[in-house]
Amino acid sequence: MHIVKILGGLGNQMFQYAFACELELRSKRQVQLDLSSYGTYGLHNGYELQRVFGINAQSADVRDVDRLATRPSNIIKRFIRKYYTKKTHFIDRYFGFYEKAFDEKEDTYFDGYWQSEKYFSSVEERVRADFRFQLPLDALSETLLSSLPRPSLAVHVRRGDYLKSVNQFVCKEDYYRRALDEALSLGDIASVVFLSDDPHWCKEHLQCDGLQTYYPDWNKGSDSWRDMAIMAACDHAIIANSSFSWWGAWLNANAGKRIYAPAIWNRRQIESNDRYYSFKFDDIVPAKWIRIRNDV
Repeated sequence: MHIVKILGGLGNQMFQYAFACELELRSKRQVQLDLSSYGTYGLHNGYELQRVFGINAQSADVRDVDRLATRPSNIIKRFIRKYYTKKTHFIDRYFGFYEKAFDEKEDTYFDGYWQSEKYFSSVEERVRADFRFQLPLDALSETLLSSLPRPSLAVHVRRGDYLKSVNQFVCKEDYYRRALDEALSLGDIASVVFLSDDPHWCKEHLQCDGLQTYYPDWNKGSDSWRDMAIMAACDHAIIANSSFSWWGAWLNANAGKRIYAPAIWNRRQIESNDRYYSFKFDDIVPAKWIRIRNDV
C-alpha cells in the first residue's frame, strides 16, 4: 500500500494527485490519498479535486495513515516529523525532481508537493483527462471567453496570502512589466486578461495600451477555480510563482502557447541554509516555458 498526502490549495492538490497517478503506474501498487488534514485545515477552499474535477480517488483509512506516517499533530510531533520520521514516511526534501521517490517498495506514506511535470511524465494523458473541469462556467466567464479578441494572453497575479507569507513572495510590478514587454514584443496579442485575487491592484499598476484589456473580479472563494479555467482557455500566459497559476498555464492545450514564468519561485531558493531540505525548485518551470527575471 502507498498513501499520498493531500494538503494545500487546488494547485498543490493537483500536483499531489498527479504524482499519485505516476506512483501507481510505476509501483503497480494500490495508491490511496490521505485527506485527513482537511478536518483542521482552514486555508483556501478545502479539498477541491472531487468538486472541481469529479475525481473520486480512494481515501486512505486513518489507521493506515497512523501506521505509516509520523503525523505533526503538535509542536513535538512536528519536530519529530522533520528529524525522526518513521522509515515508512517518505518526505519530499528536495523541491526538485527526485526520481528515487518512486523506488520505495514497501508500504509507504508520501508527504510532499511534487511540483514538477517530471513527476507525472508517464501519465500526462491521464492527468489531462482527469483535470477536465466538471462544473460549468458562470455566464460572466463564458461571455468573457466568447468575446475575447484572439490571440489572448492571460496574466495571473497572486497577492492575497502571499503578502503575509514568510517563504513565498509576491512577484513585483517589474516582473510583470518585463514579462508583458516580452510577450507583446511579437505583436500577435490582441487581448490581455488579468486574473488575480487583487484585481484592483492590477487595474492600478498593469495596463496594456492599445489592447483590449480585462480585469474579471467575480471569481472568488469556492469559485476561484474559474480563473484557472479562463487561464487554460487563453492562448498564452504569464504566471505567478503559484501552483494554481502553474496549472492554469499547463492545462492550456494550445500547441503554440508561450508561457512566461518567474526565474525565482520561492524565497528559500536564495535564503535558506536548511541542512535537511534542498530548496532548489529547479524543475518546477518546464523547459519549454520562458523564464523572466524577477526580484525578491
